[in-house]
Amino acid sequence: MKRGEIIEFELGVRCPHCEEISAVWQDELRAKEAQCKHCSESFLVEID
Repeated sequence: MKRGEIIEFELGVRCPHCEEISAVWQDELRAKEAQCKHCSESFLVEID
């Protein structure tokens, strides 16, 4: 079976610091660390 390439991936998560919803991009999810687009704080992120 051929494999498709993910071109765009965006996930919304709630920041544990400011409680705002922030976009998490594929590279941040791979690194398991995201930076809030509202308060600029970093936090761990992973899919259960």
